[in-house]
Amino acid sequence: MNKNKVIAIILLVVIGTIVFWKREWIKKKLGLSKEPEAQSSTVTDVRESSSPKPIGIDYKENNTFPFKLGDKGAKVKAIQTVLNKLYKTTLDQDGFFGPQTETALVNAGFGKTLESTEVAKLLKKE
Repeated sequence: MNKNKVIAIILLVVIGTIVFWKREWIKKKLGLSKEPEAQSSTVTDVRESSSPKPIGIDYKENNTFPFKLGDKGAKVKAIQTVLNKLYKTTLDQDGFFGPQTETALVNAGFGKTLESTEVAKLLKKE
């Protein structure tokens, strides 16, 4: 075979391999992808898939503000502990921001959601 033909075949194989492995990225860049870019991640959160969730409740870990109905985590549990201690509420300290936690916050003079400054004030009182 001719030297030029061998080089052309090698280039064709290399370019074809790159296109094959990067096809989703190329589709996104060209605007041909049907799914939004934020949903195209193939990495899944192990915490979401490893534990059973109650039916009808959006039970998600939240580390962002504002804390609101449906959030859960250690910070919510700390807020529940402070509400029980300082405001004499009888909340289950389960780390779930449910209707009882929301009502306790409103009764303590806070809103239905907690911004970062309000969380800091609440936890500082402990």
